[in-house]
Amino acid sequence: MEDIKEVALEYRSKPFKFLWSQGGDHFDVEEKLGTVGVGYPLAVTIFESKNVYGKMNKAFNKENLINYLKDVLDNKAKFTKLPPLPKFNTIK
Repeated sequence: MEDIKEVALEYRSKPFKFLWSQGGDHFDVEEKLGTVGVGYPLAVTIFESKNVYGKMNKAFNKENLINYLKDVLDNKAKFTKLPPLPKFNTIK
């Protein structure tokens, strides 16, 4: 969680919004994005305006997350057509 907070602060001037979700809490969304059972934690990038999404396919740590976001900004990240997503559940 600290890594996400640090990267979010470092990238606050970039066009990113950060969301943390516990695996299984939004199973329908995870299923549509093909992230069920791939291991956690996992970073996923969604571009609603381009109707695509991508996944970071490396170990989740601060350095890899920063490198992934740089690849996204430099158009080097791999993206897939975004399927229609269900609404996120409200978890209390």
